[in-house]
Amino acid sequence: MSASISTRAGLLSGMIALSGGVLDAVTKVMRYAAARTPVVFVGETGTGKSCFAEALHQASGRTGPFVDVTAQELAPELAPSALFGHVAGAFTGADRKHVGYLAQAERGTLLLDDFHLMRRSMQAMLLRALERGLYRQLGAERDVPVTCRLVFGVGEEPARLVERGRMLQDLRSRLGFMVVRLPSLAERREEIPALAQRFLGLAPEETGVAPGPTRFTSSALEALSAHHYPGNVRDLRELVREGYLHAVQAGSTVLGIEHLDESVWGALRVSRRRSGEENRRLIRWALEAENGNVARAAGRVGAGRNAVREVKANHL
Repeated sequence: MSASISTRAGLLSGMIALSGGVLDAVTKVMRYAAARTPVVFVGETGTGKSCFAEALHQASGRTGPFVDVTAQELAPELAPSALFGHVAGAFTGADRKHVGYLAQAERGTLLLDDFHLMRRSMQAMLLRALERGLYRQLGAERDVPVTCRLVFGVGEEPARLVERGRMLQDLRSRLGFMVVRLPSLAERREEIPALAQRFLGLAPEETGVAPGPTRFTSSALEALSAHHYPGNVRDLRELVREGYLHAVQAGSTVLGIEHLDESVWGALRVSRRRSGEENRRLIRWALEAENGNVARAAGRVGAGRNAVREVKANHL
């Protein structure tokens, strides 16, 4: 059963928090929500830095919008204008005023994700804004106040980024110690079944295809729970979405292992707990993966060679 966490924010109250890592992250978000100081979210790609940052914004009670910007979206030569804005005539081609992200997030929260990919020159400009609470649009004569809260998403610990030259030491010091660490999906495997069910429930709206399956077979959940996710929660969501569409096409009301991408099946073994048809599907997949080699297919899924030969004779 998911832990019950009393919050003021919809995103937090709906989060699946079974693991210690996620519970700790939720606790810290609530602790830091009311403050005006920056928060750093540390996690691998796909761990939910944007989701947690938006939850922080919701819980803060700030009246402005939540603006999510990824450093990779900012071309180096345009980054100052994108963040701070510019006045008409600030540079060649600037024929009209541009409102930067700091102004777009007025009285709200601005997330700068993948911040470690931002050039050090831009980090220095942001350091000034953090220290003084002021910034200047390109071409302007006066400073304007920073009214939004700045939060940052990075892929490694800030101290490690400083060591590698990916973050200014002065900026690291200015960010303080409000750090929220987000666990990888491998560190929260006990939450995969609940997350998968959540994503399956969202699939009709996200894909625009309905009706479709509303639950998984036990083997499908077992496969998803054992799978490796380089892209973490994002990969899980995409696998469930693709499996949902496959099941819809097959006319199935249950999402089974046969509807999942074959890369997910690799960790499964033939088992008496599975139906005969599910075991045969696993053997067929192993035979295809091993180009019909009976011995290697048997070893891949833990099946007897006679069982593999029978499936090969009847189905291939």
